[in-house]
Amino acid sequence: MKGAWRRWQAVARGDLLLSWRAARGGIIIGAVLFFAASLRCQAGAGGGERLTLSAYFCDVFAGSLPFAQSGGAPFTLPAAWFALVFFCVHSCALFPARLLRGMGTARLMRARSRLRWWRRMMSLAVFWSAVYLAFGVACMAAAGFVGTGTLPKADIQAGQFWLVFLTLCVLSSMQAACSALLSPFAGQAALILLLVCSAFWDSPLLWPRYAMLWRGTSEQGGFPAVFAAAYLIVSFLAVFVLGARLFQKRDIVSPRS
Repeated sequence: MKGAWRRWQAVARGDLLLSWRAARGGIIIGAVLFFAASLRCQAGAGGGERLTLSAYFCDVFAGSLPFAQSGGAPFTLPAAWFALVFFCVHSCALFPARLLRGMGTARLMRARSRLRWWRRMMSLAVFWSAVYLAFGVACMAAAGFVGTGTLPKADIQAGQFWLVFLTLCVLSSMQAACSALLSPFAGQAALILLLVCSAFWDSPLLWPRYAMLWRGTSEQGGFPAVFAAAYLIVSFLAVFVLGARLFQKRDIVSPRS
């Protein structure tokens, strides 16, 4: 039992180290974007007003209101939200694709089970989504301290936080599966298409909309919060199962360019 536990620890440490090397660039860029977006929120408040972490979080992940041709303010693509989500998902999904090239094939062979290897990769996508979001909250707190000299109150609403986290997990697993099974370009293209469609098409079935807090849930035509969380979890499981089934049939001997 101890031997198996030590082997698992060694494998986990190796996966974390290699995945950090793949993800660090995007995570660092994302941290800078989080900090800049939070400073913009602080500047927009004006008058040295002390904001809470919930205010920063809602501003950073505000996204855009549903697109409408008439009435209200003109629609603008949520560039800050788009960049933050893209760098998070892109960073979390790089590792599965890279492991299927070069030394990753040898690691896969030592795993003795394609399903076990796939489970490890999807677990890493979830892990780095959590790390990225925690990194973002830390950057928001740092921006609040820089702006006011005191740390903002930590009162992020659980419902908002978990919907954003689940959305990042689903998108990361989707891009990881596309990148590993097809190509990194296909994974990036699928992610960008989903983000753009979510900005211009107000459908409750589009995953990224649940990381747009201005869209809300049922108030803007989406699923209620509980059903939205359930929908995202089921979507993650569906991506995992479909990706695992396709991976069972994939040729891992012939390297891809």
